[in-house]
Amino acid sequence: MLSPSPPSSSHGGFVGVGRGPQAESLHSLQSTALRSLLSAPEEAWKILIYDVPSRRVVSPLLSVPNLRSCGVTLHLLITDKRSKVTDVPICYLTRPTEENINLIISDLTLYTGPIHLAFTSKLPRPLLESLGRGLHAAGALSRVKTCADWYLDFRTCVGSFDFMMPRSYPSSLGKGTEAELSAFSRSCAGHLLSVFAVMRACPVVVCKPGTCSDMVAGALTEMLRDHPAGAQGGGDRPTAVIVDRTEYPEGGVMFSEAYLPLAQDLLGGGEAKLDLGAGKAFDLSEGDKFLVKHMFRPFPSVVESNSQALKSVETAESSLRSAEISDLQSAVDSLPELLKDKAALERHTQLLTAVMSNLETRKTPTLYDLQTRAMSGAAVGERLSADVEECLKTLTVKSDGVRLILSIGPRASAADVDRWLAALDPGDDIKGKVGRYLSGLRALRLPVEPPKQESDDLMSAVAASALRVGKEAV
Repeated sequence: MLSPSPPSSSHGGFVGVGRGPQAESLHSLQSTALRSLLSAPEEAWKILIYDVPSRRVVSPLLSVPNLRSCGVTLHLLITDKRSKVTDVPICYLTRPTEENINLIISDLTLYTGPIHLAFTSKLPRPLLESLGRGLHAAGALSRVKTCADWYLDFRTCVGSFDFMMPRSYPSSLGKGTEAELSAFSRSCAGHLLSVFAVMRACPVVVCKPGTCSDMVAGALTEMLRDHPAGAQGGGDRPTAVIVDRTEYPEGGVMFSEAYLPLAQDLLGGGEAKLDLGAGKAFDLSEGDKFLVKHMFRPFPSVVESNSQALKSVETAESSLRSAEISDLQSAVDSLPELLKDKAALERHTQLLTAVMSNLETRKTPTLYDLQTRAMSGAAVGERLSADVEECLKTLTVKSDGVRLILSIGPRASAADVDRWLAALDPGDDIKGKVGRYLSGLRALRLPVEPPKQESDDLMSAVAASALRVGKEAV
């Protein structure tokens, strides 16, 4: 079976991490790999057939016009009922599961054209042999033009990525059998292998011994030794630090002051969009230069940067429109790109305004301030506990209060948590779940001091930014 390396790149990195100004994001690298996969078949037109996980990989990366540019005229789910098509190339993109292999074999009577098989992770030998027997029995071996492991088994959106493993954290808490935990660890390692294969990097794996992360790290190290790119050595050697969520449980629920996480938190809208309200949406794109540059910067500074960039563009536009006849050609060449940048910055002004309108309603600056104060010490003091209780009584969105309790609860006493839950009153079911979760963490005797954050007066900065954005929006 062919096992090509992903497209070459001199740069790589996790989301928000790169080496130098030209470093590519993981989102961009996976998009390039997917385009290479779909464009590799020589045929001009083809049908793409994928399973649900692969559709979730493709959707944030390639729109319908993008698929058309790769020659994909039709894209269908492998589990859907499909009509017979003759003499048209078929490109399969699926996870290597027994169900998918059986569906591919049963499709041999539906499609008579060339077949290209692409798997999002390594196809195990037993399934490879099952596939070979099915193709041989149908007399279709000669129709298979390519068969490859592409290592694309993870999903990237702008600013983030995930492994499409719902409830994976509960699965790792040790309630299953040893065989189940081993299978879970190997599944996590397989997704990580896809990440590093797309990056064309062989990482140095670091973890805490004796934890679930140690099992994942061991499985990943074994897979890297067997992978062709890992065996080559050289190239990028990033350090992959694998951390068990039980070592830092607050990480998944903490509030952020960074631009994109804050906007996603307050506005929602899906994987590649933000909901601005009134039927309007803001599309997240790697082509948005302002977003890529500022997505992880503190929100108040992004407001200032947007204002300055917009003024700069408007000044340049005014200068071009008043250009002398001798400079007319230069103005004609520069103006379209300038107007495009201006439109993008104006969209960000709308987004900033939408975020601002939700900040005070949701009391996010106060929640962030309380969280930061809690993280600056080893335990929650009496004054802070009282401030948290007072804030929780005024919240209109109960889930925000639950997040605050979960984020600072591990450093508080059980009595504090009980008072906070009583003040928030999220319902008996949620109270019970939060109480049991925090009790379980205390039983694990976790360290209570994760890395400290820089503390800023977010409330005053946000208030000043709100006034400025409000004026500019008018």
